[in-house]
Amino acid sequence: MPVRSPECKVPLPKGWPRRVRSAVIRTICLARFALTVAHGGAAKALDARNRLQQDNDRLRCELNLLREECRI
Repeated sequence: MPVRSPECKVPLPKGWPRRVRSAVIRTICLARFALTVAHGGAAKALDARNRLQQDNDRLRCELNLLREECRI
């Protein structure tokens, strides 16, 4: 059963044919979906970038520790 939120109500002219109103609603829904997917992809990319940066920092610290051990 689809759940409709009150924020999705879009006022459209009643004089428009039903198929035109339906097409406008579907277009708005598709645009919202595309924005959601784009936002999710960007969030994943940032997470991966942060994870790689943290791994890089950790490896640099380990390398510095190894270099210090060799000097002693």
